[in-house]
Amino acid sequence: MTGYDNAFFDLLLQVEPPSSAQYQTVFESVMTHPSLTQTNEEIQQELLLDLDSVATRLKFFLRKLDFGPMNKEIADEITLNILWPIISYASPEIADSETVIEVLLSGFPAVLSCSTRTQESLLKALSEADDLLERWITDSKNSQTVKDWVGKYKYNPRDSSMLRSFTQRLMTLCDTCTHDHGVSSLSKRWHDLVKLTDFLKQQQLVYQHYQTREHEKARDTRHFDGLRLLGKDDKKSGKSQQSLPTSAPLVPVDVSNSLDHFGIPTPNSQRTLESALDSLQIEETSRLLSSVIDTFPCRPCNESAYNPGRARRSFPVNMNSAQPSDQSFDPEIFARRIGVWKVLLSAQAVRDMKNLSRSGSPEILKAKLLDLVNGRWSTRRLSMGSKQQRDHVKVPISRIKCTRKLWILWQIDVGIYDDIAIVKQIVKVWRIIKPDEFTAAINKIISIQRFYGPEYVGQCVAEPQSNSNEELIPLQFSPAENPIQFIPSRESGGMAQVDGDLMELSNKSYSLTEPFLQALVTGDETLEFPFELSQEELSIVSHFETSAFIIGRSGTGKTTCLVHKILFSFMMKRSLSGDNAIRQLLLTRSQHLAARLRSHTESLFESQIPSESLKDHLAVERNMLDPEDDVQETDTIFSFTGTPMPLVCTFDWFLGLLENTVRMADRSYFNDAEGSNHKSIHRGRSRQVDFYVFKTEYWCRFPREITKNVSLELIFAEIMGVIKGSISSADTLVALTRGQYLQTSSRIAPTFTTEADRERAYNIYELYEKLKRETGDTDQIDRVLALLRDIRKNPGLRNNLEKAFDLVYIDEAQDQRCLDIALLLHVVRDARGFHLAGDTAQCISRDSTFRFAEIKELFYRRYTLLSQATKQEGLAKPRIFALTKNYRSHQGILKLASLVMRLLWTGFPNTVDKLDPEYSLLEGQKPLMFVGFDADILSSRMVGFGNLSDKFGEFGAEQVILVRDNEAKANLKSSMGDSALILTILESKGMEFDDVVLYNFFSGSSHSASYRCLHLLSDTTAATFDAIKHAALCSELKHLYVAVTRARKQLWLIESLKQETIPILRVLNHACEEPLVEVVNPTDKDVEAKIKILRKGGLVDPKRWIERGNQFLHRKNFESAQTCFQKANDDRGMTTVRAFLKEQEARRYNAQNQHDNFIKESEAAVELFLQVQLISNASICLENMEQYERAAGLWYDAKNYGKAAHLFQLADSFEKASQCYHFGCNFGKAAEVLRMGNHYDQLIAYLDE
Repeated sequence: MTGYDNAFFDLLLQVEPPSSAQYQTVFESVMTHPSLTQTNEEIQQELLLDLDSVATRLKFFLRKLDFGPMNKEIADEITLNILWPIISYASPEIADSETVIEVLLSGFPAVLSCSTRTQESLLKALSEADDLLERWITDSKNSQTVKDWVGKYKYNPRDSSMLRSFTQRLMTLCDTCTHDHGVSSLSKRWHDLVKLTDFLKQQQLVYQHYQTREHEKARDTRHFDGLRLLGKDDKKSGKSQQSLPTSAPLVPVDVSNSLDHFGIPTPNSQRTLESALDSLQIEETSRLLSSVIDTFPCRPCNESAYNPGRARRSFPVNMNSAQPSDQSFDPEIFARRIGVWKVLLSAQAVRDMKNLSRSGSPEILKAKLLDLVNGRWSTRRLSMGSKQQRDHVKVPISRIKCTRKLWILWQIDVGIYDDIAIVKQIVKVWRIIKPDEFTAAINKIISIQRFYGPEYVGQCVAEPQSNSNEELIPLQFSPAENPIQFIPSRESGGMAQVDGDLMELSNKSYSLTEPFLQALVTGDETLEFPFELSQEELSIVSHFETSAFIIGRSGTGKTTCLVHKILFSFMMKRSLSGDNAIRQLLLTRSQHLAARLRSHTESLFESQIPSESLKDHLAVERNMLDPEDDVQETDTIFSFTGTPMPLVCTFDWFLGLLENTVRMADRSYFNDAEGSNHKSIHRGRSRQVDFYVFKTEYWCRFPREITKNVSLELIFAEIMGVIKGSISSADTLVALTRGQYLQTSSRIAPTFTTEADRERAYNIYELYEKLKRETGDTDQIDRVLALLRDIRKNPGLRNNLEKAFDLVYIDEAQDQRCLDIALLLHVVRDARGFHLAGDTAQCISRDSTFRFAEIKELFYRRYTLLSQATKQEGLAKPRIFALTKNYRSHQGILKLASLVMRLLWTGFPNTVDKLDPEYSLLEGQKPLMFVGFDADILSSRMVGFGNLSDKFGEFGAEQVILVRDNEAKANLKSSMGDSALILTILESKGMEFDDVVLYNFFSGSSHSASYRCLHLLSDTTAATFDAIKHAALCSELKHLYVAVTRARKQLWLIESLKQETIPILRVLNHACEEPLVEVVNPTDKDVEAKIKILRKGGLVDPKRWIERGNQFLHRKNFESAQTCFQKANDDRGMTTVRAFLKEQEARRYNAQNQHDNFIKESEAAVELFLQVQLISNASICLENMEQYERAAGLWYDAKNYGKAAHLFQLADSFEKASQCYHFGCNFGKAAEVLRMGNHYDQLIAYLDE
C-alpha cells in the first residue's frame, strides 16, 4: 500500500499489481462515493509524474464505467478529478500523448454523462493543450471519438475563444498538409470570418467607449435645461433608443458587404452588433468546424503532429528578397579574418600544420603566423635559395624560424580582400618544413612563379607601408591597376614532370581565420575549411538573383562551388536574420559521391559554426539521416526540411522520399485498415531495374540477332534518356512512339542516327518493356513518370511540395535526365532556387542523354509567366557560369582536351556548351602517342621496371589502361592478365588516375571515314562538314574527351594501326599553333627512353590498392575490384568480391528461370557476405529467395530490431515481430502485429503488462 488512506489512489500507486477483486472493490466504492477521486496537490503531482506507469491501471479502471451506473454527479467527479488534470498538466515531457489519449478514451463514458459546465471545462483544457487535439484527431484509430465530441458540442457565446482555437488549429493542419483536404473555399471563408470578427470586436470597444463617455457627460451635467418627459408618441418613434451619432457609422460599406456574404444584417446598434458577433463566432464558426473536422483522420497531418521538429516550415516566397544578391556578398561571410594582412596557406602548408599539431607544438606556429598577420617582419628580408635559384625567383621567398628544425616558407603576393573590387598585398605561406627540404620546395615555388606577369610581380615586390608601431601595412591597388591576373604569362618552356605536391602547392589555398587557428591549437583534424575562392568562383558562389547553371570541364571546381554556395546561403541567412533554418537539397546520382559530399558538407558547416548548440543539432541530424540507409516508410520530403544542414542524398534516395510523401498524401491509403494487406504492400513492391540489373538479367534474354554488335551501355542510355526520359515525356508523361522516335532529330539523339539502328533500338525497348511487365519490375523513369502524374493531378500536394525547399543543387547534372529535372522543379517554388553543375562533354552516362538546351527550355516554360508578371526576365533564364581554371591536371593534357572540345563545338554545337579553353597554373609533359605499337610495348623489358622474366610490367593503383569497349578490354586482358587495371572509357567516368594509357582508341574505331573528315572542323572549311552523316563522331569525341581528362599527370596514346592515326595527327599536330602530342615511332632512336617515362605507380602500397578496390565496389565493377584486392593481398576484399560475383550469378540464373542454380549461388553469396559481416547484402539475398525469417534472424542477432521486426512480419512470425518492435520501443506496433496475426491472448497479456 502507499499510505494515502484512499483506496482509489492506493490502487493506482501501490507497488504490487492489483488483483481483479481489488479493482472491483475500489470501483464499487467510487460509484458509491465519487469524492474518493478527489486529490490533493501532492498526490496529483505523483500521478502525473508517473502517468506512463499508472496509465494501464487507470485505463482498466475507467473501462469499467461502460458497465456501471453513471449519474451526473459521478461523471462530474471522475471527469474533473481524473481527466481534467491529465489534459491540463500532462505535458509531453511528463507523459506520452498516446498515453493521454488512451486514458481519455477509456474514461469517455464519464465525459459524455457529465454536466455541460464540466464538459466545457474539459474542452477548454483541450483547446489549451499543446498538440493534443492535432494528434488525437489525425489518428485513424481514435479520431472519431474526438470528432463527435468537439464537432457536435453545443457551443454558447462564452465558448467563443475555445471554438475559435479548435477551428484555427484544424484549418492550419489542412492548409499545411501535403494532401489536399478539399477545404480551400472553407479556408478562405474562415480567414474572412476571422478578419470580420476582429474588426467587429474593435468596433464594439469603440461603441462601448462612446457609451461610457456619454454616460459620464450626462452624470456630470448640473443643469437640466431642455429636458422633458418623453411622451407616448416619442416612445413609438424610437427616440428612447440610444444610438451612435450619424457622423460615426457603425461599420464601413466593405464590412457591410462582407457581413452580407455571411447572411448577417448590418449592425446599427449595440444589440445588433453583439448579435452579429455571436453569429460569426458561434454559428458560422461551428458550421466551419463541423465541415473541416470531417476531413480527418489524415496520415500526413498525423506525421506533422507527432514530429513537430521535423515537420516542414512554411516560408512565404518573396521574389524581391528571398535570396542574397551579388551586391550583398561579403567574402568573409564564412569566417572572420584576423589581423591586418590576409594570410593564405597552400594545401601543403595546411598538411604541414596538421603534422605539426600531432607533434604537440602548435602554439609556437600560431605565434609566428600571428606575426605575419600583423605585419611584424623586417622589410630587409633576403630571398631564400641557392644563387641559381635566386636568379630564377621573381618574387622573394622568405622564411620565419619556428624552432631550430622548423621554418615557415612564405612570400608577399596579391589577392582579394573585403570586396571583389579591392586588391591588396597578401601573405602567401607555401610550406612549413625542415631546412633539408628547402631546395625541393623552392624549386616548386619557382615553377609556379614562372606564370607571374611583370605587372603582377611589380605589385608583389612593392615595399609595404609602415604604421606608427612599425608594423607593415599591405599596399592597395585599384582594379585599373590590377585586373587580378593570376596567370598573366606563360613564358616557361614546360616541365617534364608534374607531381602531386606541385599541384597541391599551386591550386588550393586556405585563408587564415579564427576557426582555422582554433582548430590548429586544439588539433581537430576532422574539420574542413572553405577554399580561398578565385574571382570567378566568388561570383558564382554569391549569385542568387536567378537560378544558375555552372558549366566546367573535369577538375574545374564545379562541386566546390556548389558546396560553397550551400554554406554561403546558410551563413547569409544566419547573419541577416539570425535564423538557422534554411531548406537546402543537394543531389547527385552516385551513392559514393553523395556520401563524400555529405561528409564534406558537414565538416565545412561545423568549422564555420561556433555555437555548440548548433553543432549538437548537426550531430543529432547526422544520426537522423544516412543516405546509404534505405528510406524508412514514415520518412517524407518534409521530414528533413527546416534544419541547418542541407539534405545531401542520391536522386534515387530522394525519389523514395517523394514516393512516401505522395503515398501518405493519399487518404485512401491512410484510411485502409492497417495490416490488412501487409504482405501485398511489402512483397508487392516492384524491383528497380538499373544498368546493373539490365546487364545481368535482361540483356541475356533478348534475341542474339538484335543485340549483336550493339553496345548495351549505349542502348540503355537511349532507352532511358531519349525514348522514355526526353523533354517530350516531360509534357506527355509517356514514352516516344516508334514514329516519334524515328523522326527525332540527331541533335537530340546523336547515338543512333540511321533508320535501321533506330528500328533495332526501339525493338529492344519494346522487348525490355514487355519483360519488365512480366516480372513486375519498374525502372527509375517509371517512378519519375508516376510521381509527375500524381503531383499534377493533386493541386494541394503540388502546392505544398513547392514549399519543401528554398534551394536545390544538383552535382554532375549531366548524369540526370530532362524528366528528372522536370520533377525536381516541383519541390522549389522560387525561380531563383535551382543551381546545377555539370559538363555536357562528359554526358556518356549509361542512362542519360543530358542537354542543357532542354533544361533551359523547361525553365522557360515553367517560369516565363512569373518573370513577365514580376518584370524580372532573368527568372525564366538561368544564368550560365563557366569555370576554366583546372585544378586536376596540367597544360600538357588540357591543351589536348580543349582541342577536342573545340572540335565538338564546331561540329555539333547543340550537344555541348561552348566554353573558353581551360588553363592550369602548371605546364607539363605533352601526351605521348606511340604509333605502330601493340600490347608488347607494355612488357617489362620495354618499361624497364619489372623482372626480365615477366612478360608484362606491373602497374600501380594510380595507373590505368583505357580501351574503347568490352570486346577490346577482353582481348587486351587475355594477353596482359591482371598486371594492370584495364577499363572501358565508360567504366572510368568519374575516376581519376595519375597516369592513363589510352589503347587503340582510333585503331579500334569503326568510324574511320568520319575521322578522315575531322580536319574540316579545325580548318576554315568547317562549313562543309556534314554533321548528320558523321553524327557518330559526336559520341567518339565525347569518349575521347572523357579518356583524356582522366589523367592528372601523364597521358599515353598507343595505336597499333599507323594508317588510322594519319587524319588524327593532321589535326593534333599540323592544324594547331604547336603540336599537342609527341609522336613516338618504333624506329625512333630514343624510343626506349620515351617508354621509361611511365614510372612505377603505387605497386608497393597495399592501402592505395584497397582504396581503389573499394571505389570499384561502389561502382559495382567487381572484376576490377578483384584485381585491386588481389594486388593488395586483402583477404576481406577478395571475399567481398566473390560474394558479389556469386550474387550476380544468382541474378542471371533467376532471369533464366534456373531455380536450383539460383538458390545454390544465392546461398553461396549469403555465406560469403556473412564472412565479411555484410549483413545487409546477405539479407537481400535471403529476401530474394523469400527466406524472410532467416533474414530477420540476421538483423535480430545484430540488434537491429526495426529491420528484424519488418522481416518477421513478412514471414508471418507475428509474435517474434512483436517482440522486436517491443525491444525497439515501438509498443504500439508491437501490439498491432499481434492483432494482425490474430494472437489475441498474447495481445491482451501484452496490454495488461
